[in-house]
Amino acid sequence: MQLLRFTLFFIMICLSFACNSEDESNGEEQTQEEIENTNALYLDAANCENIVPTYTSDIKEIMDTRCAFTACHDAVLLAGGIALDTYNNIITSFEEYNFLCSIHHGSECEIMPIGADKLSDMDIELITCWAKTGFTE
Repeated sequence: MQLLRFTLFFIMICLSFACNSEDESNGEEQTQEEIENTNALYLDAANCENIVPTYTSDIKEIMDTRCAFTACHDAVLLAGGIALDTYNNIITSFEEYNFLCSIHHGSECEIMPIGADKLSDMDIELITCWAKTGFTE
């Protein structure tokens, strides 16, 4: 039992170092117009024909398991000042940060998730198409 507690404690410590609350940008503040233009590049490039994801059925699980877990973008730690734990918080992040650039691992932004494998192509496509088709809840 004590070994289990130690193991869980160790995992939590590792996660806190992988995702911290410091600013995760590349050191330069971007204007709102630059953020919108960067996100637009990814939205314009997405082929979302016959793909209409919703937050409830498609996006929430991705965010909960890959982004908004304890020690990352949850409501407590707010890594980089970003919470991805609710529908409204995710929409705000799309509007205020280079969210799509980060998950696509674009060269002009901070790649996400930090310290973990890139999201699957299918997850990235779902998130991008969700944004492109209007963030259906």
